[in-house]
Amino acid sequence: MWHCIPDVIINQSLMNKLVLILLAMCSIVTAYAQPKTVLAYGDFSANTDNQSYDGYNIQNSQWFINPGVGYQIDKRWTVGIQGTYGQSMMPYSSINSNQTANTTDWTAGVFIRYTRYFKGRFSVYGQVDLSNAQGTYDINENGTNTLLTSANYVGFRGNIFPALSINIYRSLALNFNVGGISYSSYSWTNHPTALKTDNKFNMDFGHALAIGISKNFATEKKIHGHHEPGEDTRRLNTKDDDDDAPKAKKEHKEKNKHHKGKKGKKETKQKDSDEDDE
Repeated sequence: MWHCIPDVIINQSLMNKLVLILLAMCSIVTAYAQPKTVLAYGDFSANTDNQSYDGYNIQNSQWFINPGVGYQIDKRWTVGIQGTYGQSMMPYSSINSNQTANTTDWTAGVFIRYTRYFKGRFSVYGQVDLSNAQGTYDINENGTNTLLTSANYVGFRGNIFPALSINIYRSLALNFNVGGISYSSYSWTNHPTALKTDNKFNMDFGHALAIGISKNFATEKKIHGHHEPGEDTRRLNTKDDDDDAPKAKKEHKEKNKHHKGKKGKKETKQKDSDEDDE
């Protein structure tokens, strides 16, 4: 059964070198996820494995997607919803290669992420996924594609993993996950081997690599210029003020006229007094 986070098996030495190269690429710009933004991320992986034997071939193939959307509470904590969907195809058994087992899996649940930033474009985060899981397991006859057996399961899946993130452009980041710890508990119906329950604990640190992208989207409009915290930037309703504007203007003119009249009378009186003195 495939893991909640897509896995691509690679050489251990090659993966260690890749991580060291990524860490060495650190720049001088620090990129923090802005609080009150929406985080969207997604991983995709696909792989095939062809094995040739005398007289027959065995082919295994699988693909997975893992999208998620969350809310950035602050620059470190993010909570949201996530899910996975994937399919795999492989021979039902190595003895009988004329039958193919097709598995379809999907999960839906919540996640919480904690991020730590460095002095550069790099950050690391740990994420916990908690999901309801279900899927189908079908066995088909090759050539005729006749359905021989169909089984299904329901259950729970939990996953915790660390990842490395590189901010490449305006909150757009590349994410690299090198495995983690997972636990699943499934209840089966009509399994061909009479399997009823399946409980798995898996630890695959350093044995897998999943690559994805993520982006933080602003939820509030940017405000240009300087504003004090809490300052209301909405446009005020000035309709009432506009209605009173002509009245205020008239009162202002009358007041100015009154002052000019008083000033004129004062100047006339002063002129008469000067003439008397002469």
